[in-house]
This record gives sequence, structure tokens and C-alpha cells, in this order.
Amino acid sequence: MQGFSSDPGVYIRSLASRGALGGVTETIDEVCVVVEAAGYDVLVVETVGVGQEAVEVAGVVDVTVLVLVPGMGDEVQSMKSGVMEVADVFVVNKADRGGAEQVEAELLDVQSLAAARGGWTVPVVKTSAATGDGVAELMKAIWRCRDYKRLHTVAKGVKSGLGESIRLDHLGIAVRSIASARIIYESLGLRVTHEETVAHERVHTAMLPVGETRLELLEATEKDSTIGRFLEKRGEGLHHVALHVQGIDATFERLRGEGVRLASESVRVGAGGHRYFFVHPTSAGGVLLEIVGDGEGRS
Repeated sequence: MQGFSSDPGVYIRSLASRGALGGVTETIDEVCVVVEAAGYDVLVVETVGVGQEAVEVAGVVDVTVLVLVPGMGDEVQSMKSGVMEVADVFVVNKADRGGAEQVEAELLDVQSLAAARGGWTVPVVKTSAATGDGVAELMKAIWRCRDYKRLHTVAKGVKSGLGESIRLDHLGIAVRSIASARIIYESLGLRVTHEETVAHERVHTAMLPVGETRLELLEATEKDSTIGRFLEKRGEGLHHVALHVQGIDATFERLRGEGVRLASESVRVGAGGHRYFFVHPTSAGGVLLEIVGDGEGRS
């Protein structure tokens, strides 16, 4: 940890649990949102300790890693009904010391606990923080688990028949100037049919219908806005993909209940009066996904 303290690309923040149970502070969700908004792509949340009840972190992160060390035979047995059941990756650290194989064997015995969580077989990775051995394999296991969860979430949606009531609503494109950006589209025969400034989003929009869908040009009205920060960090380009659903309120509650990571706290009203919320890129294959519903009433 000390080796990264002076790295300008790494931000380290210590948080007390303040009496909260479960191993993390009660404000961990808000802290993660703020750190992500500051431009950090990968967040590592370390619990204050490991115990049978330290499972709250699994509801915060995309991948839960349980780190154990040699000499924990009896302790592994005592944790089976708690933190073991939420771990996505098992790590045996200090694997250069004696006893690592015994801990690995104990973990392999409890892998069946993961089978009931959708078929993901929890890998056991041996590492050594002193030498760096096994770290590359650990990172591969973490990315593999992340990709599996994303595909599993999509598969559940298809299996439940969600695709029957979903259509592509629009593509949101962040531009520095709508006046300049619209020229190329108008030269192709498209026309801006509606322009609007959404005050609470601090963005000016211009909509260009394309068949049954449309392009939505997004120009920031303030630099310190969602689109303004996007342009500053990534430049002009695709900002989000929007899908229209029937029953947006029910969709919001269902996704939240299934543990899908949402980038919105509630369903809001946007340009043209449509209602919407966002799904975080980590739960949507790396793309910011906007879920859109009808503007009048509760769709």
C-alpha cells in the first residue's frame, strides 16, 4: 500500500466502520460514487476484517475476493455459512509458506457452495505478496468473474422475455457544439426536429430522427456537468445507448432487486418529457445504458 501512496493515478482513503456491522461503513455506496465521478475506473474496497458476518461488501462491489493465509484450517470451517458463500474468488496469500496447500484443499471442498449462485465455480488462486507470484493469475480470475456476471445478467433478461417489449430508443452523442456537429448529419438528409435544454442535467439536446429511432446530440451548458466532464475526459463521442421499455418503474425495481448496478437513485424526467434512469457501465458491458419509459403517467 505504501508503494502506491505517491502514485498520482491512485487515490487511497481510509474509512472507519463507525460501528456499522458487515465490515464496511454505511456510506460506502456514496463514497464509491464520488470516487468514480472523480475519474477513477477501478475501485478496491477492503473490509475492516473478515468474519462470518462480513458480507455487506458483496452488495457494493462487482467481484468479491476473499483472502486467506496458511494456518486457518478451523477458521475456514467456521466461515462456511457466511462470507464463504458470497466470495467470487478465493485467494491463498503467503503461498510461499508451509500450509498453503491445506488451505487450498479446504477451499476446494467448499466450492460447491458457489454452484447454487448461478453456476460460477469459485477459483482458488495462490499468491505471494512478497514475490508477486500469482498476482497476474488473480487479476485474470477477477476479470473473468466480472465478464461472467455481466453475461449472466443479460442472459436472465433474455430468458424472462424482456426483449419482447424493448426497442432501441436513441443513441446519445456528446458534442462540444450542436451547431457544428449537426452539419454532417444534415448533409446526410437528417433534420433536427426538437431542441431543448434540460436544466437539472445542465445539457442542451438536439434530436435527429433516424427511422424508428433517433440520434440525440448532447452539448454541455456547464463544464462541471455530466456531459461536460465526459467531454473533458474522453472528448466527443458516444455517451450512452438508450432502450425503451414498457413499465419503467417495475423495470427499475426489478433490476435494483437483482443487484444490477444502477447509476441513478430514481426514475427521472428528461428531454421531451420521457422518464429514464441509467445502468452503470460495469453492469452493461462497459457502456452507459439509459432505460427510457413513456413520458406521461407512470409507464
